[in-house]
Amino acid sequence: MKNPAAINLKTPAEVEAQGWAAEARDDDGHLCSTMGWVPDFSLEENIRSLGEYVAEWEENRHVKIFPANIRL
Repeated sequence: MKNPAAINLKTPAEVEAQGWAAEARDDDGHLCSTMGWVPDFSLEENIRSLGEYVAEWEENRHVKIFPANIRL
């Protein structure tokens, strides 16, 4: 990523501390996307969304899931 913005430089620890359920990073370690756990969704909807998020990003990015931010 050329000229990353400040948001792209957040560490995984910062992203997890903000409550995100997952993140995707490029090969340089820059944050590209985050995924949140939606309280108004059912457990099944959230799990499906998480699966779709991973499937969307897994080929081109490094995806990390933060289990502590997943509300079962």
